[in-house]
Amino acid sequence: MSPPTPPPTGIRLLLLLQASLTVMAGATIAPALPAIAAHFADLPHAAFLSRLLLTLPALLIAACAFPAGWLVDRFGRRWPLLAGLALYAVAGASGLVLDSLPGLLLGRAALGLAVALVMTTTMTLVGDLLPPPERERFMGRLAAFMSFGGVVFLTVGGLLAELGWRGPFAAYLLALPLLVLATRLPFADRGSTGRHPSGAMPLGLAGLVCATAVLHMIGFYVTPVQVPFLMVELGVTAPSFAGLAIATFTLASALCALAYRPILARLGHQGVFALAFAVFAAGYLLVAAAATASVALLGLALAGIGNGIMIPNYGTWLLARTPAPLRGRVSGAMTASFFFGQFLSPLATEPLVAQGGIAAAFLGVAVGGTGIAAGYLFAARLPAAVGRAA
Repeated sequence: MSPPTPPPTGIRLLLLLQASLTVMAGATIAPALPAIAAHFADLPHAAFLSRLLLTLPALLIAACAFPAGWLVDRFGRRWPLLAGLALYAVAGASGLVLDSLPGLLLGRAALGLAVALVMTTTMTLVGDLLPPPERERFMGRLAAFMSFGGVVFLTVGGLLAELGWRGPFAAYLLALPLLVLATRLPFADRGSTGRHPSGAMPLGLAGLVCATAVLHMIGFYVTPVQVPFLMVELGVTAPSFAGLAIATFTLASALCALAYRPILARLGHQGVFALAFAVFAAGYLLVAAAATASVALLGLALAGIGNGIMIPNYGTWLLARTPAPLRGRVSGAMTASFFFGQFLSPLATEPLVAQGGIAAAFLGVAVGGTGIAAGYLFAARLPAAVGRAA
């Protein structure tokens, strides 16, 4: 099969916008959570259930992404994507009309299903429509676009929350124009090949990459969860500085994701993971040892550099090794791994926080990241060493 012809700029931009909906799913309503909790204050456990509005979609994405990938491979790319975009708009904007906390939670659960469909199909289309060199460049831009999108959606959500707690839910209607535009995508539907697709699933590689993604996300989410509390421990109580610290991590990630392609060309996929986890771990080690907020800020910037060159590496490695009829399942497995790791992060790091404080959580992730970097470095050097011995 000849490699696909690179799609025009408009289609690439549409794929970027579709992927950004994943970030938008959680970030947009975050500024409105206190107002939602106050609105439903008379209900039992209102504060906890309001916070669940933010995390519930991630759990549903983790549960539904792989089945969504099977649908994409079995029935083609078009209808899972269009259905996902339509459901995204309806479920995301349901907070504009619903006035019960259980109803809002149901809407957020449906939003998680929608994101699973949209993100899995979008990643699959990246594999279908872009030849490998273009795909590697695009994945770096995709990671940067999503990182910048997180900052934008938090800002937009905050502005809309000024209008009332329902305001941020209006942002989810952005999926409607994307739905209209998505009907024009060149769906090759390479996945619609029946129950017995040709080619083999790279199970070993998929397992390795997905396990790495889970561990990475456990460490990644220590930043948004723990940094606000760490800043208070370091004597900085202004919430704006905690936002600046998280934004520093995000901005470093976005900028360094743009440099992914030349780094990959020099180091290969295993070498990228070795370098990225080493830098990520060094940054978290600096945060753990920080006695001042400025040192912690420097550590977060360093960790963001490692995070930025790591994110695109998952998709480019797996999509390059996966036959077209199986790309949906691989994309679904990657998506599920990312969100499962996010869900696990507070559970995995809470024992460290309970025993040694917030710095212990960053230290634990740094130690784990160093071990992963060493493993990938050994794997990257092993073929060369075997070749010299032969």
